[in-house]
Amino acid sequence: MEEQSIYSAIAMSDSYFSSECFPKHRLFYTSPPIGCSTLGAGPMGMLFAVEWIGVLFLSIISQPFYAGSPRHKEALAMFDQIESDRSVSDPLRIPHGVQLNSNPREKRGVAWGVFGRHFIKIIEAPFLTANPTTDHADFKKGHRGYVGIIGEEACKEANWASNSVFFYHLYKVMAAWQLVWRDECTGEDAKHRGVFVPVEMLYGEFSVCLRSSIVGESDASPAVFNDAEAMSPIVEAVLWLARKWQLLYIDLRPPNVRVCRDGSLRLVDYDDLVLLTTPPCCDRKTVCILRENVHVQTVFDRYRQLAELFDKAAAVRFCATCAPNGG
Repeated sequence: MEEQSIYSAIAMSDSYFSSECFPKHRLFYTSPPIGCSTLGAGPMGMLFAVEWIGVLFLSIISQPFYAGSPRHKEALAMFDQIESDRSVSDPLRIPHGVQLNSNPREKRGVAWGVFGRHFIKIIEAPFLTANPTTDHADFKKGHRGYVGIIGEEACKEANWASNSVFFYHLYKVMAAWQLVWRDECTGEDAKHRGVFVPVEMLYGEFSVCLRSSIVGESDASPAVFNDAEAMSPIVEAVLWLARKWQLLYIDLRPPNVRVCRDGSLRLVDYDDLVLLTTPPCCDRKTVCILRENVHVQTVFDRYRQLAELFDKAAAVRFCATCAPNGG
């Protein structure tokens, strides 16, 4: 399987990320790049679909077949149908060396900033580099480069396992995030959703890019985080998101709250969203789940006014199961 991943990476890189066609840019597509691979022994084989979502994901899409048999042709036709549903034209082109912010303490390469009319955040597998904006001098498209770098790092079972969990979770979270914005909404739903920002996930070579509109004039100050009146819409939006969409926002910190020109606040940065398996039974339950998170509890300890806003909501919005003292 490791060898299959290596050769799939070589072929897909030449097709989607050719350094000869785009020597000065990194490319990101609106749909995961997809290829196919056959794993066989003798005259028999099975067809795999290979998707690039941060790392390579291989999925069996056929029954075993004999080479050249009708079943083989059916498997290829099935893949052609899958491929036709993907949008892989006009990729986002980000120049190598574009000036973005980065944090070397991140466990995987992360860079963020303004690019054109959008805010972008690039996240890539940690075996590449701590700075995703640089040109990968050793990251060549030839067989030798891929065997030496990708074969020994990306396709190692331990590396693939840890990265596949992260990128697959991010893919599911972003798919759920699209549902939040799919339909028009009014009233309280529109008010709470307006605190957030639509985000598009794009797919690159061992990396993804989150792209959104630019909002706000500046990051919130610590003083704003302790301003109960200013933060009340943020708290209500976080509770609404969990209650209605089973998405838990946990990355509460001043840099993730943007202050708009009219003084309103917007909450950004969603790659750390938690996808809940079931909707919380009430807002008290949501607050309990939040307090179980170490990062959130640290924020609550630092910003007492913010913690009190969540606790006030929990004190009045609870179900019979979560009622204080058992109801």
